[in-house]
Amino acid sequence: GITTNGALLTPKMIADLTPAVDSFNVSIDTTSRSAFSALTRRPAANLDRALSAVSLALSSGSSVKINTVLQRGFNTDPASVSGLLDLGSSLGVPVRFIEWMPFSGTEDYESKFFPLSSLLSTVRSAGFELRPLSASDPNDTTKWYAYEGGTFGVISSMSQNFCSTCNRLRLTSDGSMKVCLFSDTEVSLRDAMRDGCTDDEVGR
Repeated sequence: GITTNGALLTPKMIADLTPAVDSFNVSIDTTSRSAFSALTRRPAANLDRALSAVSLALSSGSSVKINTVLQRGFNTDPASVSGLLDLGSSLGVPVRFIEWMPFSGTEDYESKFFPLSSLLSTVRSAGFELRPLSASDPNDTTKWYAYEGGTFGVISSMSQNFCSTCNRLRLTSDGSMKVCLFSDTEVSLRDAMRDGCTDDEVGR
């Protein structure tokens, strides 16, 4: 799968990617145009591009999720959470909320962190009834819930970590492979390919 902000995703790119990519995660942290612009430091029109990216990916037959990083005081009030769940419902895609993680350079972690338990309380206070869903994949990093409009998930990497069952590999935009987001260790697949390694050699 690919995670993208959707700003530059075009029909041609979708067509070129879909033979090898079957899922897209589109980052949308708020449905407020002014808040979206303030967070991304880009024009509010980029929110429209992100929403268009969701529609484009869906039209290709790919699996699509909306990724939302929770930031206390920014997108964690009942109205903001409700707006995101309503968006997912209207588009027919699940929203996946992600706990704020203290990466290098992240300031005010304690003040921004919003755990799973607080999110569930907020969802209920917004008027939604929740039903926990059983995991279909033992290695799934997401806890899933059903609500009247669809489903949403939570990646609770800080409050309820899942390190013992995580099997994720991530390829960065500059061609490096990361086993864990909290690790500084990377393997440059780009450099290996440029040095003439075969696909089998890169795979090893």
